[in-house]
Amino acid sequence: MLKCIFDLRTGHMDAECAEHVLELQRMIEDSPGASGLLRVQSVHVITNGDLQQKYDLAVKTLHLRASDTTFPKPSWRDEELEAVLKHDREVVLSGLMHGARPAVPERSVFQRSVYHGCPSWEVAQSIARGSFASNVQNTKGWYGEGVYTTTSPTYALRYAFHMREFWEVQPRTVGIVVVAQAAFAYIYPVTRADYTSDDPPECGLKGQRLKRGCDAHVVCVHRTPPYAGELRWTYHACHADQRVHATELVIQQESHLLPQFVVEVEVLNNPTKQREVQLAFQHGSHGQSCPGAPQLDARTKTNGERDDDAADLGAGQVRSQASRPSSAVPPAAARQDRAAPERATGRHVPDQDAGRPQEQTEPPPTAPTASDAARRQLGGGAGRGGTGRDAPPAGADRRPDVAASEMPSDNDIVATLRQAERPLPTRDVYLLSLGLDPTVVKIESSAKKAMHQRLTALRAAGQAESVDGCWRAR
Repeated sequence: MLKCIFDLRTGHMDAECAEHVLELQRMIEDSPGASGLLRVQSVHVITNGDLQQKYDLAVKTLHLRASDTTFPKPSWRDEELEAVLKHDREVVLSGLMHGARPAVPERSVFQRSVYHGCPSWEVAQSIARGSFASNVQNTKGWYGEGVYTTTSPTYALRYAFHMREFWEVQPRTVGIVVVAQAAFAYIYPVTRADYTSDDPPECGLKGQRLKRGCDAHVVCVHRTPPYAGELRWTYHACHADQRVHATELVIQQESHLLPQFVVEVEVLNNPTKQREVQLAFQHGSHGQSCPGAPQLDARTKTNGERDDDAADLGAGQVRSQASRPSSAVPPAAARQDRAAPERATGRHVPDQDAGRPQEQTEPPPTAPTASDAARRQLGGGAGRGGTGRDAPPAGADRRPDVAASEMPSDNDIVATLRQAERPLPTRDVYLLSLGLDPTVVKIESSAKKAMHQRLTALRAAGQAESVDGCWRAR
C-alpha cells in the first residue's frame, strides 16, 4: 500500500522513482517562502489498485457527462452578471487551469496535482487505504460540500500543523502531506460575490452542495490578520484587487481524487529565514497572482467558523451536507460595496493555541486623541501584526455602540490617516477620527458602511488609498 521511495535520514532513493522525488522536492522546497526553511524528509508512493480503478472510472464518467448535451451544465457564464463579476470568476478559473492538463484526448476532463495536509501519519495511511472519506465529520464546508484540497503544498502544511503556519512551528517539526491527482470537468469559481454577509463574513455556499452542473469549486484565498483579541490569522476569498496566497479546490466525489504520495516535510532551524517569511506574509507582500489577474486581499473570517471548515482540509475529511441559512443574495451594488477593502469585525472566538502569550500595554490615564490612539495602536503596541492590542481601561466591561449619524468630517479623516504610522482598517479610521479608542468602542455596521463610502470617495478624490484592506493617506 505504502512503499518508501526516498528517506533523507537513511539516504535511500529508489532509482526508478527518482524523477518523482525530485519533482516533489522542487514543488515543496522551492515554494514561495519555503527555500531554506522546508525540507522533504521522506516520500512514500501509494499503490492501491482499487483506488486507481475508481479514479479511471470517474474520469470516464466525467467525460460522458461532459459529452452529453442533456446533462446539466454550469450556468455562471450565461447568467446576466456584471462584466466585472464575470471577469473575476474567469480569473479564478484561469489560475486553476494554468497548471492543469487534459485527462482524456477530447480535452473534456482535466487533472492536476493537489495537496492535502494530514495531522498524523495514521490519517495519511487511512487515505492511502480507502481515500479521503475515511475520516468523515459533520462539518460545514465554507465553500461547498466536498473534499477540500489545495494547489499549494505550503498551504496544505498549515492543516498538517494544526492551523499553524510553517514558519510559526518549532524547528524540526515534521508535517505530513498527501499528494493526489484531481480530475474535474466543470468548475464553479467562487468569488466575494458569493458572500452573503461581511459582518460577520458568511459565504452563501457554506454547507451547500456544489453548484448545479459542476463537479468542483475553486477559490483563491488571501491571508488576513487577526481581529481584536484573536491571535490566529485566517484566509478568505480574495477581492478583485488582492493578492492570492493560496487556492482551494473542492472536489465533489472522493473517486475524483487519486492519492499518489505521502510526503514528510521538516521545518528547518533557520530563525533569520523564519522571521523574513513571517514579515513578508504579515505585511501582505507575499503571494501568487492568478495569470492575468491584479494583485489580490480579503476580510477576516471569524476563527471559530473558519477553523471548523479548515479542520476537514487538514484531516482528510469529506464535508457533510448542511442547510444554508436563508438569506437573500445581495444586489450588485451591495456586492460592489463589499468588494472594496474593508475589515469585518466578526465575533470573538477564543484561540485554540494554548499557552501563547499576548502582549498588552497600559491604558492611557485620559481619553485618547485621534493621534494618540493611532500611535498607541500602530506604533507603541503589538498592533494587528503582533500578538495583541492595547488592553481596555479598567472597568470597561461594555463596548458602547456608535451610531452612523456620528460621522467625522473629511478633514478629520484625512488628518487621522496622515497621523497613523500604518494603514488603518475602516473601523479604526472611523473611531480615531472621532477621538475614540478602538480597543474600547465598537460601531454599528451601518456606521462602518457609511465610513467605507466616505473613504471610497476620498480615494476617488486622491486623498486616500487602500492597502491590503486598510486605508492610508495618499
